[in-house]
Amino acid sequence: MGKTVLLTGRPRVGKTTIIKDLAARLPGKAGGFYTEEMRDAGERVGFRLVTLDGREGI
Repeated sequence: MGKTVLLTGRPRVGKTTIIKDLAARLPGKAGGFYTEEMRDAGERVGFRLVTLDGREGI
């Protein structure tokens, strides 16, 4: 069974960048998702979920 990693931290410290980099280095071995902030006129209106295999949802 694989290991589970949960990455947390303050906004804009590089969490998503680290996850994207690790997923690229481990093709087919990493699974999960990250979130991207959705904004409208500078205001947060929600989050987009992006799976490590490229699927997106709101």
